[in-house]
Amino acid sequence: MKTKCVRIVSPDETRRLRAGIDKRRLIRLRFVYRDKNSSMRTAQTPLPVNAKARLCAQASREPSAMQGLVKLDSPTVQRIGVMVFIQLVVNFKWTKYWYKGDISTEFLQGKDRDVETRGRLFLEPPSRPLATVPPGALLEVIKSVYGLPDAPRAWWEELTKFLTDVLGFQHCKMDIAFLVWYYDSGDVGIMIILHVDDVQVAYDGNKATEKIVQTLYQKYPFGEWVKVHEQKSGVHYTGRLVKVIDEEQVIISQEDFIDGRMESLPCLLYTSDAADE
Repeated sequence: MKTKCVRIVSPDETRRLRAGIDKRRLIRLRFVYRDKNSSMRTAQTPLPVNAKARLCAQASREPSAMQGLVKLDSPTVQRIGVMVFIQLVVNFKWTKYWYKGDISTEFLQGKDRDVETRGRLFLEPPSRPLATVPPGALLEVIKSVYGLPDAPRAWWEELTKFLTDVLGFQHCKMDIAFLVWYYDSGDVGIMIILHVDDVQVAYDGNKATEKIVQTLYQKYPFGEWVKVHEQKSGVHYTGRLVKVIDEEQVIISQEDFIDGRMESLPCLLYTSDAADE
């Protein structure tokens, strides 16, 4: 409700809608539960449960997506983009001005739904009561929500439009999810890489570029916003642990990511003699 991505349809209006609406435009909602630390928990790193619940639309067959009326792809930074970004941060000696951020409720920040082209869409609340939603009411989709096929694309368009049209960034030809802000002289002032809601930003420490970075930070609800060099244990980004040693040295490891997906497989050891018996 805070992001105004849905509108509460009163019970009276809901009854009228149900009488004539195409049933395909009624999408059920359900809660999805997960532990955000599950992929990084190992015997050596016994992280506590970081529980998260999210309300998602069960919308795999949303009408406009099934008809091919919307774009569903959402670019994310590629491996080479991540590596070039980190290498340039070190080359430019920008480690003190390097941030890692995590934007909260990113899929609720997208642009308004194009009702004329795609038609109206309604959400059926779960059996568990929702605060401020009266019994018997529906929710009308105003913006994108979690679970809609085009939610990642809507968020990508929202974020990159702000970065390019408002802040003046340009997409890198090497990787569309790697964006750069240039001075009029052509010198690089800021770099940013995007992976859905996870971003990394580095700049040259100039007051002008710092102001641009702060504008980005104030625009969206960041759940995490930390200086990478101040994190003694490093930061996790796209399955990598990134740790700043000093101004000229950064270590990258995927040990935690791999260990978090490996489990011991108990098996009996047989000798060839035992097998013959």
